[in-house]
Amino acid sequence: QQLASCNTVLFVEMDHSTETLPDIKDSINLAIDAKKNIFCTYPLSQTDKEEISAKCKANSLEFRNYRNEQDSGATGEFSYRSKKIFELDVPVLMCFGLMEQVDKFQTQLSFLNFFREKGYKTELVSSRNLGRFIGANSMPSFMFDNGMSDEEKVYNFNGYIVDLCIKTKPDMLII
Repeated sequence: QQLASCNTVLFVEMDHSTETLPDIKDSINLAIDAKKNIFCTYPLSQTDKEEISAKCKANSLEFRNYRNEQDSGATGEFSYRSKKIFELDVPVLMCFGLMEQVDKFQTQLSFLNFFREKGYKTELVSSRNLGRFIGANSMPSFMFDNGMSDEEKVYNFNGYIVDLCIKTKPDMLII
C-alpha cells in the first residue's frame, strides 16, 4: 500500500539489519515491478548492479547505487596492514553521542552545512548510511565487526581516513 504512494524507493543498508542481500534483491525487484525508481546503498555485486540497472532502464526507471570505490573499506575488504598510525594534515571534528537517539547525524549535517557555507571543502564520514544520499561517506562496516580486534579497527580506520583524505583533499573532516 505504501509502495503505491511513492515514486522512488530507498534501500539503505543498516548497521544491525537482519535482512539478507537476497531479501533486499527480492524487494528491489518488487519495487521495479511496481514501477519505482531505486536508490540503494547496499553492497551489490557488479552483476547485480548490471541486472538491476538493465531492468530499470527497460521500465524507464532510475537506478542509483550509492556504493563507490571508497566503500571497499566498508565491505570488509579493506585491510591496512601496517601497524603505524599516520597523522592527518587536516583538522578533524569528531561528533560523539553518549547514547542512541541523540541526533548525531543531524549534528554532523549541521556542521557540514556550516563549514561548507564558510567555503571549506568538508568531508563527512557519517554515523548513518543515509549520509551516502547526500554524498557523505558512511562509517565503514568493519568498525562494527565483532570478529575484528579493537587494535585492527584502529589501524584500519586510520588507513581508511588517510586514504579518504588523499583521494578527496578536504580542508576539514567531520566524523
